Amino acid sequence: YEMTYDTCGCFWPIIHHYIFVSIILMQGTMVGLFGLKSKPSTAIVTIPLILITIAYNEYCKIRFLPSFKHFPIQVFK
Repeated sequence: YEMTYDTCGCFWPIIHHYIFVSIILMQGTMVGLFGLKSKPSTAIVTIPLILITIAYNEYCKIRFLPSFKHFPIQVFK
């Protein structure tokens, strides 16, 4: 059985981007929600999480994105 829909991981950087955008959006929404609920300390504590998430995204781009620019070590027919 030979799979004809194998993309060699070309879609993973796109999926990775959408996952991180949704995480940042969710965390921003939580900051706004905590601000509206009159919980300023919780909203302030949530802001570093956004910065840590962005830093982790940049680390993943540096570490893993070059791997997806080249085809894997695999023999294609």
